[in-house]
Amino acid sequence: MAERARRARRPRPKAWIDVDGCTGCEWCVDFCPVDCIDKIDDPYYAGDGTHQVVIVDWDVCTGCTICEKECPWNTITMVSGVEVEELLSEEVAEEA
Repeated sequence: MAERARRARRPRPKAWIDVDGCTGCEWCVDFCPVDCIDKIDDPYYAGDGTHQVVIVDWDVCTGCTICEKECPWNTITMVSGVEVEELLSEEVAEEA
């Protein structure tokens, strides 16, 4: 029996939070089935520096889209796995 060539899997989409629109209400935290969303108190991430926001641990996020559907402020967007890799590369370059 001939072996079938395996296609490389595309990375799953991940949740991206617009920190400028995030109110830190933690609604998404309550709905996340894998507990990958955390509230942080870091002025770097808080868009205007006056409020707390939530961020996603992309290593844990499964791309289920529940947070995006449940966010009352519509600040969560699912981005493709390729975009996540690009965003992470940019973040690493900025830190260097």
